[in-house]
Amino acid sequence: MALPTADQTANMAEMEMQWAVKAMHHAETYMKLLRAVGPGKFKLCPIEDALYEDFRANFPDLKVDVLDEDEFKTDMAKAKWREFVNKYEKTVHDFNFGSLLRIDCKKDYTEENSMFVIRTQFLCVEIARNKEGLNEHIAQKHLPEDYVPKHHRTVDEEYDHFLISPEQLSLDKACGLVRTDAAGAISTFEGTTRDTFNGKRVVRLEYEAYETMAKKEWHKIVGEAREKYHILGTVMHHRVGEVSVGQTSVIIAVSSAHRADAINAVHFLIDSLKARLPVWKKELLDDGSDTWKENEHVDMAVHDSTQA
Repeated sequence: MALPTADQTANMAEMEMQWAVKAMHHAETYMKLLRAVGPGKFKLCPIEDALYEDFRANFPDLKVDVLDEDEFKTDMAKAKWREFVNKYEKTVHDFNFGSLLRIDCKKDYTEENSMFVIRTQFLCVEIARNKEGLNEHIAQKHLPEDYVPKHHRTVDEEYDHFLISPEQLSLDKACGLVRTDAAGAISTFEGTTRDTFNGKRVVRLEYEAYETMAKKEWHKIVGEAREKYHILGTVMHHRVGEVSVGQTSVIIAVSSAHRADAINAVHFLIDSLKARLPVWKKELLDDGSDTWKENEHVDMAVHDSTQA
């Protein structure tokens, strides 16, 4: 086989340099995203979830915290990876393009902590690190001392949870939906059926709701709350049908970095719910009488002074 000419060698060297520059740019961009946005807050590729599941099905024992290069570089490993990667030729952009991968996820890119892989391998490892919580330290390490976690100014159903249900409600479940490492406080309101009304014994309450309209109006209310307070997550769970004495009819939960925002937001949300949500309550009393209650008048001006 003839050796490459001087010109061919120079072209090969130039191509390798271009690949190296692009790989470094890709690595720098990825680390900036991790630090600015945080792991799990963005997708590395459109089929991220499916790629992760396939990766873990084919490489269940591959440790992604500190990589063993033999898992990538031996002849047997290369053959297994080649078969895996080739499946994604048409679904992963630049599926076999050269990329830099950190060996130890707790360290930044350095000459000693970098290995050269192809793009699909990079995606598999870093998606796994993000989903398995191994990159959390990166965002935290680069936060300024006066950092307040970014809250969302608009409603997002990933963070703002709405439920109308005939089933019994769970405060623990509601708190779990808003719990996050960025939260320093979770404030809640739990409305329950009391046993008396105007001196008469209450047998039970019955709730009805116009669910489609209620969800639309609730999202407006949450949007207003997000404009007023620095909140991270919200929950509104409301019961419909029969609600016996002592049982929970409504739960509001809010998480925030600091307690004042969560406390004030819960107060604002429950008052807004009572005033505006198309949910109606019938009180059934032990004398056989009943009465329907619609939205009540609430002085929302009290919330003007609590704006963040």
